[in-house]
Amino acid sequence: MQQVFCDWGTSSLRGYLLDDSKIIQKYSSDLGLLKAQKIGYEKVLDSVLDSFQCEHDIPIYFSGMIGSKQGWAEAPYVPTPVGIEQMKGKTIKPAKNIHIIGGVSHLDGSGNYDVMRGEEVQVFGVLEQEPATSLICLPGSHSKWVKIEAGQIKIFATWMTGELFKALSENTIFSTQLESKEFNHEAFIQGVGFAREHHDLGSSLFKLRIEYLFERSDKHHFYSYLSGFLIASEIREAIGVAKKVSLCGSDSLMNSYALALEVFGVESKQFPSETATIRGIEKICGENNE
Repeated sequence: MQQVFCDWGTSSLRGYLLDDSKIIQKYSSDLGLLKAQKIGYEKVLDSVLDSFQCEHDIPIYFSGMIGSKQGWAEAPYVPTPVGIEQMKGKTIKPAKNIHIIGGVSHLDGSGNYDVMRGEEVQVFGVLEQEPATSLICLPGSHSKWVKIEAGQIKIFATWMTGELFKALSENTIFSTQLESKEFNHEAFIQGVGFAREHHDLGSSLFKLRIEYLFERSDKHHFYSYLSGFLIASEIREAIGVAKKVSLCGSDSLMNSYALALEVFGVESKQFPSETATIRGIEKICGENNE
């Protein structure tokens, strides 16, 4: 039986046409919510289905920001602790053949909320492959660190590392000291080391400028140096006493995080986000896949 799974975020849309759980076609574009709102969600979906040359009435499953208040229809947040069974009851159907998976919310001991949409699907996709994992990191624009207990999302927190990196490298004084975006292993490790020694992010960022002024870093390698510094700053705050982490994301980001984690003496195992998304949607919506 054919089905369509989509990870529909704020700035991107990734779709998969499956036949008996096997991917037979893929779709990827920048038609995330910001652009799709102007075009119309139905029209964007039609273009995805047309690219697959499939029937428009086959089962379709969405995860991500498409289920937010700004999306096609709002799918409710499920409060932690949350497992597969709780997620199954929180999908909504804005159309007969369309299912949108809800997000997850967490209220910490200080009374502060955190939320995720899309990452929860990947978390359950990782757990399907690695049931014993207790800590999952999903690096990205807004990186999530998720603690697992008894197969449930127990606690999670968010770091805006990817978005901060983009803002700093493109819109601050650091943009004048960036000449190449080519990854440099040595510079990245140096940035990781600097973050491990300097724990105050605000003041440490200016020290990166001083490092450049006194020629301890250079334009050719500063992109990697800044990346290593920010990723390590996130890891230092998030890792706690853990000695093993499951990573789920793009290959390039997982490789960078794995390299930084190694410096911290932490073992990591990688799970591509595409596979985790598909396995997670199948797990959450399995009994509805008809």
